Amino acid sequence: ILSIALHEIRNLNQETLDSLEKPTFIKFFTSWCSHCHDLTPKFEQLAGIMQHIDFGSIQCDLDYQLCGREGIRGYPTLRLWINGRFVGYEGSREAHDMAAWINSVFQPMMQVKTHQQLQQEAYRNYAVTYYTLKTQEPEKYHDIFEEFHGSIVFGVERSEEEVFTAFREGNPVEMEAEITSENVRKFITKNKIQYFTLVQDYNFVTLTQSGLPAMMLYGNKEELADEIEMLKDFAIDNSEDFQVGFLPSDSKQAEFAKKWEKDGKKNMIIYVDFNNRNERKHAEFDPNTDIGEQMVARFKEFHKPKQESLRKQMEKQKKQNKDTKVI
Repeated sequence: ILSIALHEIRNLNQETLDSLEKPTFIKFFTSWCSHCHDLTPKFEQLAGIMQHIDFGSIQCDLDYQLCGREGIRGYPTLRLWINGRFVGYEGSREAHDMAAWINSVFQPMMQVKTHQQLQQEAYRNYAVTYYTLKTQEPEKYHDIFEEFHGSIVFGVERSEEEVFTAFREGNPVEMEAEITSENVRKFITKNKIQYFTLVQDYNFVTLTQSGLPAMMLYGNKEELADEIEMLKDFAIDNSEDFQVGFLPSDSKQAEFAKKWEKDGKKNMIIYVDFNNRNERKHAEFDPNTDIGEQMVARFKEFHKPKQESLRKQMEKQKKQNKDTKVI
C-alpha cells in the first residue's frame, strides 16, 4: 500500500503568523464547527500531497482576537499566505480541487485562456464571476492585475482591442473606465458577487463588498417566494444603483429588524448604506404593489448620497478656478 507522508500542520498564533516566510495554506476553525471537522481529513490529505508549501491552522474559539484582527467571520475559512499577503480560497473542499487552486496561484497571472477554461475554473472555485482582458500587450498590465492573483478567475484574450470584461453570472459587463489600478479594483469589487443575494448567516458580508447600498426584502421565505423570484431579474436591471437581496426573518443577521415588526406586519423593505455607517431604513411591504416598483420608490426616498464637506467643496472650486485662470 502506497502511503503519503503527512506534511506537518502547524498550530499558529499571532507571533508565528506574523513571522511566516514560506507560502502557507491556513485553516481558521472552531471546535464546535461541524464543517470544520468534515474538512480535517481532506486538509490532512492535501498537506500530504503538497510538499512545496507549508500548512497551518488557527483555532478561533481559543485565539478570537487574532481571528477578529484577520476579519474571520465564517468557519472554516481557508487562506493562502503568499508574498506578504493573504489570498482567500472559497472553492471546493475536495483535496484535488484545493491543490489545483494552490498550484494556479504559482502560475503567471497573465495567461491566455479560453472561455471554456475560465468557466470550468469558475465552477471549480464556486466563483460567480470570471474576468477577461483583451489586449495584445498583457505584460504592460501585469502590475495592475497581480494584486488579484489567486483571488479572481482571470484570463487574457489576444486582441487588438483593449477591454476588461466581467462575466458575472454569465452576463458580460465591460469596464468603461481607463484600465488603472483604482478603476480595476472598484470594477472587480462591484462585480464579483451575485446580482441577487439570499442572505444567510455566512454570506451577509458579501453584500458589503459591492460598494453599493443594499435593498433587501425581509420576511418569511415561503410567504414571499413569488417576490423573491421577481427580484432575481430585477437585481440585474438595477445592479448599477444598488445590491438586491432577501433577508429571512429567521436569520441571525435579521436581529436588527425585529424591532421594526409591529401589529403582526413582518414583511418589510430594508435599505442599508454600507458606505454611511451602515445607515438602515425600512418601509412596510405592500403585497398589492409590484415589488420592483416598491424597491425603486424606497431607494429614491431613502438614499441620500453623502455630501462633500464644505472644505472639500471650497478646495475643489479653488482648483477649478486655478485651472481656468487665463495667464
